[in-house]
Amino acid sequence: MLKMLSNSFLVFAVVVNLVAVDALGQVEAPVASPPSIGTDEKKATPKRDAVVAPLKKIDQATFKFTLVDEDNQPIAGVVVTPHGMFNEESGIHSRWKPELHGKIAPATTNDNGVAELIVPKYLEEDVEADFVKCSIDHPEFITSTQNPRMLGETLLILGRSHSKKVLLRGATGKFTAHLVPNQQPVNNFQVMTSSRIIQNPRSFITLPTIRPFDLQWEKADGGTLTSKRFPPETTFLRAVHFAEKGSIYFSDVIEIDVELNTDFSENLLLRPATRLKGALDESVPRPIRNGVVFADVPPILPGETRPPSDSEMLNWHDSTEIAADGTFTFENLPPSLEVRLLAICDGYISANPAINGRPISQGTAEGWVRRPRSHVLDQETPVEIDMEQTGRCVVQVTDEQNNPIVAAKVASNLIFNWTAANLQIIPAFANVDSKNEINIGYKENSTIRRKQGWKWAERFGFAAKTDKQGIAILPNLPEGDLRIGIWHDDYILTETHLPIAADIAPGETTKLLRRMKIGSKKDQPNTSSDR
Repeated sequence: MLKMLSNSFLVFAVVVNLVAVDALGQVEAPVASPPSIGTDEKKATPKRDAVVAPLKKIDQATFKFTLVDEDNQPIAGVVVTPHGMFNEESGIHSRWKPELHGKIAPATTNDNGVAELIVPKYLEEDVEADFVKCSIDHPEFITSTQNPRMLGETLLILGRSHSKKVLLRGATGKFTAHLVPNQQPVNNFQVMTSSRIIQNPRSFITLPTIRPFDLQWEKADGGTLTSKRFPPETTFLRAVHFAEKGSIYFSDVIEIDVELNTDFSENLLLRPATRLKGALDESVPRPIRNGVVFADVPPILPGETRPPSDSEMLNWHDSTEIAADGTFTFENLPPSLEVRLLAICDGYISANPAINGRPISQGTAEGWVRRPRSHVLDQETPVEIDMEQTGRCVVQVTDEQNNPIVAAKVASNLIFNWTAANLQIIPAFANVDSKNEINIGYKENSTIRRKQGWKWAERFGFAAKTDKQGIAILPNLPEGDLRIGIWHDDYILTETHLPIAADIAPGETTKLLRRMKIGSKKDQPNTSSDR
């Protein structure tokens, strides 16, 4: 039932492209329920996103439903939150957009298991919402539909007719932790999963765009952690212990494969972290200024020499500052066979690795995607990071009368990307409480990603705001054909909303001029103003 994964690591979330989930079937009780979506080839319609233009009036519709267990007994206290809607005939889908659909209003089932969701009637003008996609929140129950990439996030589809849905009672897991080798019990450990953001509190972190599934841990006397919501699928987790004086201890990753409504327990053995030293190559002049190295430690699964492509969410991420002499140290990395590193400082950025044996070509889409290089994770062997010189881009923004526009946001499309699977990262400083727990909920995530991602980009020279002369300087862009986006709360671009092409050369300055006119986001719906 429980299989230990030696030398592999648990999930820390990376920023990923939002997972679109279609055709989500549910376990149905013998009453009226919505039809299966996308299973009838005759009715299959290519889906498209709803138009984002705000509706003049938000008409509302009521979706009434009943939630029961497998014995057809009502379940009280289930919080159901809508996250998207779709129309079956037209194939139009839409995630919840506050500017279009208003504020999200969750519903909670009563003692009879009954609740009503009040949602917008229309996806867009004259297109009604047939079904609503929801997540559920209950300390013991989950739905029959899980998404493995999100550790069993429970998804519920409700139709206009009164639906009765059967929820499943999850498995109950109890966990304890002990330090190796003296078997000293640990009372303040945390269990990491693909839905739980736990990271070195002193590092940059990455924030998921996905909605996390909450195992809703309960802590008992003696440090035991219990969850009653384990889904009937393979789940990966590990324990991490933030000890005094900054030390971190890790357990091996364990693979849990359980059946519903069963009990299991596991004692997780915590071992000291690995220390890694390194330096930037000699091409970077000393002293180094404003330098940071990002580390990504992938898991190694049993019988595998390399981690499988679908295990990126088991990785551990960390970051550390680069000293003036170009050296750096990671004090707390989980043991592994490899570590993947990205580095940046004023005037230089780490070189891209080769893909399929060939160097990444500059001036292409691959040129503005920065990927890490793999190094052996050996406590005794320092690593060296190959670096490349960056270039500058000076952007002047004016109105139609050539007057400078102040406080326009200017940013490049540079992406730090851990894998070829397009798992992107936006490093950001964490909000950590007194227990070294990072508390970032899904509702806060979108705003935090934008604000902290912008601060990070400003610090390292990928983004800036225009000054009194309407000039923004991006001083640290890698070589290649990049795209520069510009937006402002009170102005829109005059020629086109598309980003400007900028040919960046190492050590050189590229100058651009862009004009804007008075307008708002709704007048230019496809701009980058949502950053």
